[in-house]
Amino acid sequence: ALTLSQGNYNRLLVKNDRIIEAVFPPNAMGIKRDEQDGSVYVMLSGLNSSFTLFLTTESGRHFSATIQGEESLGKTIELISEQALAVKS
Repeated sequence: ALTLSQGNYNRLLVKNDRIIEAVFPPNAMGIKRDEQDGSVYVMLSGLNSSFTLFLTTESGRHFSATIQGEESLGKTIELISEQALAVKS
């Protein structure tokens, strides 16, 4: 679950990867891609209900998050793949 700013842009990124696709309900948010670093800037539409956001990266990773808005400044959220956290024995 992610809580994002309701009235400001929020930045989502995946370390060492590029977000290439975002799927979410129509009119739930606006999105702008940063072609330089592969991150996305999102602005929630003002709907007070939560929704699910699905992201796909250039290297084939998939992320999903339940998005909810709050009154706050914009946030930068870095998503990390569980595979990247695996410890080798």
